[in-house]
Amino acid sequence: MSKRHQRFKIEVLSHRGRIDARWVIPLCKKILASELRAPVRVNVVATDNKYIRQLNRDYRGRNRATDVLAFNLCDEDDSEEQPLLGEIYISCEKARQQAEAYHHCFREEVRRLVAHGLLHLLGYDHEDDKSRKRMQEKEEVYLTGRKVITA
Repeated sequence: MSKRHQRFKIEVLSHRGRIDARWVIPLCKKILASELRAPVRVNVVATDNKYIRQLNRDYRGRNRATDVLAFNLCDEDDSEEQPLLGEIYISCEKARQQAEAYHHCFREEVRRLVAHGLLHLLGYDHEDDKSRKRMQEKEEVYLTGRKVITA
């Protein structure tokens, strides 16, 4: 592991779901090393539709399950050596459904959702066409290593 990747601590936690940490920790460290200079921690939480629906309702006012939620928990006054950037919640149920619908494996869908959530923690969004395109291009680069060619 390179020194620049050691600045980051990624924890994969299970709360009514399970994902393999080996699928997501290297991806998160690659994204963070490219996007940030400061050391941070990120929690990735594997959960189910029921719990993510509750979070979505409580924090976003949307009473439905979703595939991924990202909560930025960065505190500017945090004096820790590796402050907590945020938490990414993944619905394993939604990830399985989407993997089947998109004709790829559960692992790849989880990686896509984690990359998406982490980019949200880093300030990217998809509120308009331009920002959506930029975020999708970033996801593609980090997941595949290939640059997206746009016309």
